[in-house]
Amino acid sequence: MEAEESVVSKRLMAFWRKQDRQGAQAYAEELRQEDGNPWQQVLRSYDALWELDDLAAQHDVPDRFRPNIWWMRGPFPGNFGDILTPYVLWHAFGIIPRWIAANRSQGLCIGSIAKFARKGTMVWGSGMPRASDPLAANAVWAAVRGPLSREAVLASGGDIPEIYGDGAVLLPEIYAPQVEKTHRIGIIPHVLQEQQLRDALEKAGKTHEVKVISLLAADFADIERVIRDIISCEEIVSTSLHGVIVSHAYGVPCQSARIIAPEEDAEDSFKMRDYKASVGLEDGPIGIPESFTDMDWLDARQCRLPPRPINTAALRAAFPFDTPEKERRAAAEAAEAEKALRQKANAALFLARDHVRDGQHDAAKQASSDRQLQVAQPQLLLIHVAALIQSGEADAIAAFAHDAIDLPVEPAIKFAMLRQLALSGHAELAASILIPQVDLRSHHAFVRVKRLILVNVSTPDLRDRLRKTIGTEGQTKVVPMQARPTEFRFQKPPAQNIWGSVRLEAAPATPAHHAAQLRAEADAFQAKMTTPRQPGVLEYHDVYTDARGQVWRTDGSFLVYRSAPVENFAPIPAASFDIAFAANRGSRGIYHWLVDYLPMFAWIMDEKAAGRPVPPILINAGNGSFERQSLDLLGLSDDIVEVVAGAPVKVERLITSRVGFRGMVGWQHLESVFSPIIERALALAKEQDVILPRRVYISRRAVPRRPMLNESHIEDHARSAGFEILDFATLPLWHQIAISHNAETIMSPHGAGLSHLIFAKPGTQVIELLPIQDGTYQLRFNYARLSILKGLDYTAWLEPQQPQINEWQVDTSRFPPFLDDLLASKVR
Repeated sequence: MEAEESVVSKRLMAFWRKQDRQGAQAYAEELRQEDGNPWQQVLRSYDALWELDDLAAQHDVPDRFRPNIWWMRGPFPGNFGDILTPYVLWHAFGIIPRWIAANRSQGLCIGSIAKFARKGTMVWGSGMPRASDPLAANAVWAAVRGPLSREAVLASGGDIPEIYGDGAVLLPEIYAPQVEKTHRIGIIPHVLQEQQLRDALEKAGKTHEVKVISLLAADFADIERVIRDIISCEEIVSTSLHGVIVSHAYGVPCQSARIIAPEEDAEDSFKMRDYKASVGLEDGPIGIPESFTDMDWLDARQCRLPPRPINTAALRAAFPFDTPEKERRAAAEAAEAEKALRQKANAALFLARDHVRDGQHDAAKQASSDRQLQVAQPQLLLIHVAALIQSGEADAIAAFAHDAIDLPVEPAIKFAMLRQLALSGHAELAASILIPQVDLRSHHAFVRVKRLILVNVSTPDLRDRLRKTIGTEGQTKVVPMQARPTEFRFQKPPAQNIWGSVRLEAAPATPAHHAAQLRAEADAFQAKMTTPRQPGVLEYHDVYTDARGQVWRTDGSFLVYRSAPVENFAPIPAASFDIAFAANRGSRGIYHWLVDYLPMFAWIMDEKAAGRPVPPILINAGNGSFERQSLDLLGLSDDIVEVVAGAPVKVERLITSRVGFRGMVGWQHLESVFSPIIERALALAKEQDVILPRRVYISRRAVPRRPMLNESHIEDHARSAGFEILDFATLPLWHQIAISHNAETIMSPHGAGLSHLIFAKPGTQVIELLPIQDGTYQLRFNYARLSILKGLDYTAWLEPQQPQINEWQVDTSRFPPFLDDLLASKVR
């Protein structure tokens, strides 16, 4: 019968989507002729949809007040809570929605259906059935059922006001019948227990004092019947969320109920707790046994009213759809006020940034100090923290940071603030703030920022407490690495014969401690490289992997986790492999591909040279073409398998390897990768008569991130000094590699173009124009580290970059003569 019902429903839905009412009526008439009219409930559900059109026509409701909205309609004929959407929207706001499929809907309203929102979907009064449901950050979140749903929206990156309420709380304002009390208790059971309950009441002789209320409903008349049934009782016990909400809304004391197994304690569902949190209720549910023959369990009920009501005026004001004039005018006024606040905050941001650029940190601190503006424009909050840090006022930094962590701003801003603190000598403060922030542990940035803070915390007790905090994003379970040894091997690294050199020259405006810190970094790195590490090859067994390089098992545990949600831990795989090599990754940057990933292919090239088969190579289909181009240069193009986002693959033996800087020491064991690439690149350059310049300046003028404001002036001087100015983004990878290998001098502002130093010859002169600020040493000094390993002659010209300011510039009075002297010394 279920299968037949599905077929009937699909055909009725086809008529609805085509708006073929005549066809629907003809088909319905055929169904009604069948013996016993078995399709009555299905037909009632579809009749209710057509009746909304009749109602709109009757009241001349214009199309602008008929938004396309989705609500749950099954099981047939419908559920009271789910079908409240059209009733409430019509009677409370004067609009009549058209039902439409969820993936085409403009909005979602009443029901536990927030997880169906997508980009642009307007959500009002909805909630979630489970805390783990993924949510669309780019939906229009107007209001949700309760605080738990709002926390989930914020954790997903969405923006939502602190306005709570299920649309059902408006029912007393739109339907207020005078109903006599006829029963002492009303019970709203689960549909599967309804008959069992009626039999038990009959047996106990309590049918006169206990009313069984069914929530199966299809149309407006059914809704009003349910409301009258609830009002007719002195108390209500309800397994249904909307049974509880409506009872409370009409002033009927109520207790939630849960079906429980023997020896099991009753606990409210997430959605019930969400609602109760919105009205200040802290009670639990009454347990209804799975099987019962008497009504003794009912004596344990504790029906009550909530201590505080929902602010229905705020809930109405938050309604996001077009409604009659008064609400439209109120919405316009609110939008104007919000716009004015944003303009004021943005003006404060521009002023604060100007002060930072000029090094006026006290003025920047003052311009960014307004808390309301910080919430409206969270970048102000970060500038304020940076200005406090520059002022060195430890007490003021601590006081502000402790307050700022509770401001209603996105978690990403809070993590950015904690990162600022950790990298500027205030890691202990950052740790003390992060440890009690349980709500932040569900954010994808938690683990990454926690690790950063741990690296910089020196207090043992604080380190121990921070280490014990556990990230809970999506209740993700990450297990320790369980990769196993494999028969594949890298060659043994030889001794390092040639080491590079590092020279640091600071512009006059650059604080002296930067050069000292970077020198210490260089010395520490070189000392660490004296104890090289053998690169390793390991494998995971019977796992899934996705485009981002996450690896997991069917039990839901991650072996490699990169903060991307996985809905199904045992999906139907896009492909299955007996063996494959994991080169799939989330990062799209070329630096990590060339420096972290390409060296991992050395063992594969050794296998290929020995005549042994190469396993399929997994790469992220969404990443840059340079990944495939580099593998083409290695002759591995036929072995590539592109993993598409959302389409994981299953692998019996997933091979992975790790090299790292210490694994590069000696270098010759990696030449099976880099020599063929360089040889092929040079051959292509020769075939195409490409001229390879001796001096190369890699321009970043077309890159918006970290722009050098006066780069054109530096390029002009470089050109006069014999440099060819090149934008690597416009060249194929082989051309970039050939240029980098052939060049005697390579100069560039800090950026990805310098990743190609990995192809440079020993002795190549490298000049990096390096913007520097506190906390950036680890990442921005990687090209110096690479130069040490590759035997390059590295020089960094250090320029100050102000905190929270993207742009920077080079001292054009000091750098050009320095460059001329540097080039001249190389010639000598």
